[in-house]
Amino acid sequence: MKKSLIAALVSVGLVAAAAPAFAKGGYVNIYQDKSFGGQVLKVKAGKDIVDFLQMGFNDTCSSVKYSIPSGMSAVLYTDSNFKGRAYTMSGSGDASDVETFEDKCSSIQWIR
Repeated sequence: MKKSLIAALVSVGLVAAAAPAFAKGGYVNIYQDKSFGGQVLKVKAGKDIVDFLQMGFNDTCSSVKYSIPSGMSAVLYTDSNFKGRAYTMSGSGDASDVETFEDKCSSIQWIR
C-alpha cells in the first residue's frame, strides 16, 4: 500500500499502527508449564495486556523467555490492571520456573 493510504487507514483505526521504534523486536513469551512447556502467549514489546483473561491465559504462567529492548522493562503482575506482586524483566533471558508467580500472572506492562 502507498504511505498515504496506510496513514489514512491508521488515522481511522482500520490498520493498527506499528510498535514504537524503541520497542522494535522485543518480546516476552509466557509459557503455561515449567521449563517452557505447554501453550505460549507471545507478547510483543510495547503491547500492554491489562487482563490475561481476555487472552484465555489468566493464571497459567509457569515460565518465561524474554528479550527486552534497551531502555525498557516488562513487568508481569499477579493481578489484572497491573496490580499485585510484580516480576520485572530487562535485557534478555528466561526463567524456567517463575516460582512464586506460578499460575498467578494476570497482566503485563511495558515500561520505558
